Amino acid sequence: MDNRSLRDVRVLVGDWRIELTNAAFLDAGAAMSGTMRASWLDGAFLVLRTSMDAGGPPASISVIGRNESRDDYEVLYADGRGVSRIYRMTFADGVWTQERADPGFHQRFHGALAADGSRISASWQKSHDDGRTWEHDFDLTYTRLG
Repeated sequence: MDNRSLRDVRVLVGDWRIELTNAAFLDAGAAMSGTMRASWLDGAFLVLRTSMDAGGPPASISVIGRNESRDDYEVLYADGRGVSRIYRMTFADGVWTQERADPGFHQRFHGALAADGSRISASWQKSHDDGRTWEHDFDLTYTRLG
């Protein structure tokens, strides 16, 4: 199967090193590292498996799919805490966004893919007042391995 509606996200396929920085849960100037593997599930969906080194955020799995008649994607997310979420996602012209708006807790992600596809600079923001005010959560840098 070749899900052509996912052609824009093909650039994510592969193994990535992650560096997490500027997080309130880290000491000033501290960083954490981990990995992300992006691979196809039967050519129909893109699966992101992320794990951070000891003491970091829990391992997670995201499944990316898309309704071929729409421009945006849906991301089904679950992690080792038992958290399960659905994000709306876009990926176009090297800009990757994700967001969710649940009562009392909103999140948004913005990533920029380097022109050569080797690096993604990203950050997460959060809001506890239904999106009226936003605060920085943490930064991520993904570097392609191999």
